[in-house]
Amino acid sequence: MLTRRSLALLPLAAAALLAACARAEDAPDALILRMSTDVLDSIRADEAIRQGDLRRVIVLVDEKVMPNVNFQRTTATALGRYWRQATPEQQSRLQQEFKLLLIRSYAGALMQVEDQTVQLKPMRAEPGEDEVVVRTEVRGKGAPIELDYRLERSSGT
Repeated sequence: MLTRRSLALLPLAAAALLAACARAEDAPDALILRMSTDVLDSIRADEAIRQGDLRRVIVLVDEKVMPNVNFQRTTATALGRYWRQATPEQQSRLQQEFKLLLIRSYAGALMQVEDQTVQLKPMRAEPGEDEVVVRTEVRGKGAPIELDYRLERSSGT
């Protein structure tokens, strides 16, 4: 069961997540629903992830999530003005460490996935907008958990 305590960091991380629409034919909400469902299905099918194998969680995130994430922008947003003060080497290291922090934050929650589903909330976006927020709700046992994803149009989409 996903508990509020184990998911304390998820809304913050999800709100900071800046995903790029991977395929031009994917509407932003369709992309999030597809990605979320794919991740939940993968977790249910992988006993090692449910047992807390951090290496398997990293592989899952690298395969299913990271191809759709502008992680440089995500890290820069989280760091604010300090990002601009960092050298390129420091920025690279910060991205690696921030990714690991988010993966470890998610790992505890991922181990608890059972019957959860992701429901899309109504979108308030105009066609062609470069940035949108996709609001979702994770439902399962207990109170629903709201997760918002901020998406940007990537070049070529």
